[in-house]
Amino acid sequence: QDTPFILASIWRNKFGRDLTWKFMQENWSVILKRYGGSNFLTKFLPFLGYHTKKQDLIDAKKFFNKNAAPGGEKTLKQSYEQLESNIAWIKDDKKDISNWLEKNY
Repeated sequence: QDTPFILASIWRNKFGRDLTWKFMQENWSVILKRYGGSNFLTKFLPFLGYHTKKQDLIDAKKFFNKNAAPGGEKTLKQSYEQLESNIAWIKDDKKDISNWLEKNY
């Protein structure tokens, strides 16, 4: 019963993000079997939006085109939008932020 909370905590953390995403993909059928009938996906899939790399977006879309996320379609779309926003923000502002941090800290 605590598995979703543990996975969510790890996925929120930048050090556990890739590990959790890999685990999710490898165990998707088990996760759907255990939690697919609840609102688990709507509470869990937003963490996909914490990713920041274009390859993460490509991989996620490829994965979910082949693997259903019943009841989580809207949340998945919002996660993609957040991920796209993260990618754009980093592309546009990473250099300026890095320069400012180097100069001021």
